Amino acid sequence: MDRASTNDARTREARRNLRSLIHDTERNRHEYLNPESDKLCSTLLKSDDLYENGLLGTTSCSEKVLEGKLLGNLSVLGKQRAQKLKTDTVVFDPTEFAEKIVTYLGGNRDGGDITFAPDVWTKLGEEVSPCFRGAPPLSPLYGSFVRGEPVKKAVVERRKKANEKEITRGPTNAEELRNFAELAEEETTSREVTKILNILKREYRASNSPLCYFEFVVNPESFSQTIENIFYCSFLVRDGLVIVSLDDDKLPVIQPCEEGASKKKKLEQNQLAFSITKPQFKKCVETFKITSSMIPTRSSGPSQPAASQPL
Repeated sequence: MDRASTNDARTREARRNLRSLIHDTERNRHEYLNPESDKLCSTLLKSDDLYENGLLGTTSCSEKVLEGKLLGNLSVLGKQRAQKLKTDTVVFDPTEFAEKIVTYLGGNRDGGDITFAPDVWTKLGEEVSPCFRGAPPLSPLYGSFVRGEPVKKAVVERRKKANEKEITRGPTNAEELRNFAELAEEETTSREVTKILNILKREYRASNSPLCYFEFVVNPESFSQTIENIFYCSFLVRDGLVIVSLDDDKLPVIQPCEEGASKKKKLEQNQLAFSITKPQFKKCVETFKITSSMIPTRSSGPSQPAASQPL
């Protein structure tokens, strides 16, 4: 037999052996993964024998593919088998551990109870202290240190004294200014509301009939003044000092309340939201032909209220 025929026979034998091993790894997968089986090790030894006998290691492309598939199967099986191994052979048993502690400390069993000597826990603490990282407790130096007032109590006393000083000192300058500004604003609002009420009473007595709401609050010279007038009138409605209603033409009219009606109105307060925009303001001036304001224009006053106020 010539050399070429010999090589062909060896190649066919190598392929047949490789296919057999590959088929075995795929068919007997569970046996390979069994921890008690040596199937994985024997297959590795067989593949090594193929190399040693010269049946593998050639340059044939088909053989390389078969070799790679066999090694891939063996690697996957080896990984899965390693994952199934249990490394926690020693399991912590709390009951067994407690029994060992009792035995070590020399506990006496009296029926169902276990008793220890008075200093046994100190002994246990000294034995296990090296296992824990903790700062040592503070102790008097040679016993000459006189223990003073507890730190926590001293801190509480200092905070208490600081709070008392704060109360005695009273509000700060910023708080005083804020309170003064709020008080001044309230006084200005109250003064303007009273002034508008007096104007409404005077105009009502002169005409002896309810006044057109828009003619009363609209200031043709200033949109902001109109908003302020609506704002101040809302307080009069809220307090039951004036009444805003609709006339026969479904237009709002305003009139002061009588003494008895005012008290009743306070018990039955009814408010609604009224808003006016700049174009609506101009339309009111043109429609009602308002040339002057019943409420005099204020030269200076409080900050401008919002354009929507309750009535």
